[in-house]
Amino acid sequence: MKALRFFALFACMVAFAGCGNQPNDQGEYVIKNPNGDREIRIKYFSDGRIEYIKEFKNEVQEGVFVDFYKTGIAKDFGTKVNGIKDGTGVAFYPDGTANNVGIYKDDNPYGFFWIFDNHKNLVEKREYVTVKGKKIMNQWIRFNDIMQPVLDESNFIAVHAAKDTIKSGETYDLTISLEASFNKEYMALIIGPFDEQYNLPANSKCDTIVAKNFITTYSTKNYKTGLNTLRGVVKDLSYNESKDDTKIRSIYFTKEFLVRK
Repeated sequence: MKALRFFALFACMVAFAGCGNQPNDQGEYVIKNPNGDREIRIKYFSDGRIEYIKEFKNEVQEGVFVDFYKTGIAKDFGTKVNGIKDGTGVAFYPDGTANNVGIYKDDNPYGFFWIFDNHKNLVEKREYVTVKGKKIMNQWIRFNDIMQPVLDESNFIAVHAAKDTIKSGETYDLTISLEASFNKEYMALIIGPFDEQYNLPANSKCDTIVAKNFITTYSTKNYKTGLNTLRGVVKDLSYNESKDDTKIRSIYFTKEFLVRK
């Protein structure tokens, strides 16, 4: 609906700009909606091609925006809330093909992003999470030309539950595997009372499992009736007795499951 409203206003904007409307101090042509609280601003390059289109509400950028290359091809498309990126965003190569697609939250990448080459092939998926207030690239998967993961160039896990819905009293079983190891030695799994940014309360207890074959199963009856959220971290490790060469990379995950009476 936002996109439909935006392009309807854009059509009006083009007509309005062509009827003698004068730009503001920033060189933008502006058209307001009937209520006066929302407007579209459009700016042109010196050769007449569009530089950008932006939607504003009460003088703050909010809604759909499009930035363009000087060639007139779209460069960046998305939405903003209170002036920052929030929602689906798409970036384009200069030839107009998609470069990457993903979700933004609070002006940062959030969740999985799909990365394409300029021949329209999916070449990588990257997942972004917030850990203790810092946005990180959590895992990534490189693909070959037949859409199979290139394990030596990837670092990702797989999380699979035997059942996503169980009855009270049943054991909840979760299998976690390090599908592509970065440090290529062994993994450790830590399950604990992490919050949404993977902070742990003081003096909290965690379950730790070491798996040298990169796969393990976590089983528990410690849950409540209704929706449960389980969070953990996989430690991708290589160990040296001197500790100077010990390498650790963390991959975080969240898994929800339902418990019925």
